[in-house]
This record gives sequence, structure tokens and C-alpha cells, in this order.
Amino acid sequence: RVAIVDLDVHHGNGTQDVLSRLPTEQWPLTSDGRRKDVFFVSMHLYDTNSSLDIGDYQFYPGSGAGEFDDLFANCLNIALQPLWATSKPTAAALAEQQQVAAASTGADGATAGSGPPTGNASCGRDTPVSGGSNAGSSVVGGTSGGAGGGGTSTGNSGHGRGRRGPPVLDPLPNPCGRQQYRKAFERTLLPALRAAAPDLILVSAGFDAGKRDVGNSRLFTDDRYCQGADLEGHDFSWLTEQLVSVSNMVCDGRVVSVLEGGYGHYEMSVGQTMAIEPSSLADNVAAHVRALVGRPLSSAPTKTHSRS
Repeated sequence: RVAIVDLDVHHGNGTQDVLSRLPTEQWPLTSDGRRKDVFFVSMHLYDTNSSLDIGDYQFYPGSGAGEFDDLFANCLNIALQPLWATSKPTAAALAEQQQVAAASTGADGATAGSGPPTGNASCGRDTPVSGGSNAGSSVVGGTSGGAGGGGTSTGNSGHGRGRRGPPVLDPLPNPCGRQQYRKAFERTLLPALRAAAPDLILVSAGFDAGKRDVGNSRLFTDDRYCQGADLEGHDFSWLTEQLVSVSNMVCDGRVVSVLEGGYGHYEMSVGQTMAIEPSSLADNVAAHVRALVGRPLSSAPTKTHSRS
């Protein structure tokens, strides 16, 4: 019995699709039709809210909300809202919403909440932005398409333009700051993993939920560059400690970790061009590996990282 824990910031849709199609001849089901030899859990950001900017939007790949759970294949999805869910809509989005409202009612008056948004020029846990009248509201339907290769979700709201999917009526948990991420991990992922009682735990170790990592970012049309998550080295160390603890409890410490996502952060290079600096990724990977071998970082956050 194997458990696969996907911690990449994007939904592990490929793994889930493979598991849901395993032939029953080699992978038998229980008497009630459930997959018994494999358990899969993906913890990731999910956002298809197009009200904050013009055009349709989805955080790649646009799947992995609650309705994508496949309990008979033992697949569990833990979807978290990004930090930018608390951001105000752009001026272009408000103007577009006014046009839609005017066209649908035949009125030419302005709707409530018109005008350009005020507030900070960037989003994220370190630069909070107060919510607008419809910021952080219930999640709306998904769109097809997505970001480019490697699963990166950088870019403007033009990413993922396409067909509108069915609406998701229930709002997701609070935006995915560090504390919310840890709470969901502790209250949902760990109990499910313990209950699965695997003989081996495989970790899809993605680090693109790291603070400043380009893999969890979004660029709005008003040039606000926002982060969706803000995990740091001590967070990845803590997550790994918890997985190792469960493995010691149920499968004699058998854990295999495979590097998945993670890119680094934008920095201005010597030639004054924007480049991706991988040092933040290296810090987070090092924290994960340290915890795997029993040398976790302190649980207290630090202001600076040091690969030494």
C-alpha cells in the first residue's frame, strides 16, 4: 500500500488521472469498489475567480477543487485560495463589470464601487491589500487552458482564457498564508495520511509555494505583481518533519522524496535585465532534505536565509 503526497503549488492532476485509470486486474478494488493499494493527496492553490481583472482567469491547471475528489480512487484534494484573493479588483476589471451590468440592465448609470482601486501597488503577506466589495468572495467557475510549460502560473490575467466551466458555489478556506497552509496540512492532510496507513510514502516535493517563487505569482493588468503563497524554509522543514513522523508511525520511516516544482524569484541581474534567481529554491530544498535526515530547522521564522 502506497501513499503519494503532492505538495506542489499546482494540482497534481496528472497523478490523479493516472491513478483513476489503473486497471483493476493489477490494482484490485475493495468490496465496495474503492482503490485499496494507493492513496493520493494533493495540496495546492486553486483560483478561477475572474472578477479581479479583465478576461477569464485560472491558476494553472484550474482543477483540484473539492468536486475533483475521487474517493473511489482514494484521491483527496486540499484546495487553498491564493493570497491575492484579498486584493482589490483592477480599474479595468471594474470598468468591464460596469459595462456588463449596463448592457444587461439597459441602464447607463455607474454601479456601486466604481472607480480605480486604491491601496498598495503589490500583493502578498508582507504587503497586505484591503479587500474590495467583491474581493475574496466565493470562487467562480473554472476556465480551460493554462500557463506555459513547467506549470508556471506567472503572467497576467490573459492566461487561461477560454471556455467557462461549471460554477463552484462554496467558498474555499482563507487565503493561503503560512498559518492557513499549516492548519490545512495538520487538520486535513495528516489525519488522512495516518488513516491510509501506507507501507511507503512517496512525496512529490514541490517548492513553488515558496515565498517570492515565480510559480505561485500573478501579474495584474495594473502592474501589480502578487504572490499566491509565502512558505519559507522553516515551513518546508516543518511539513517534512510531520511526514517523517507519520512514516515512523505507520511504515517504519519509509519515505521517498522526488523533486517536482520550484523555480526561484525574480532579481535584476548585473546587466539590468530581469532573471530568475534560484537561491530561494535552494534554501527551501535544503530545509526539506535536512528534515528528511533528522536535522530540521528551528520552528521559529528567520528574516534571512543562508544556504550555509
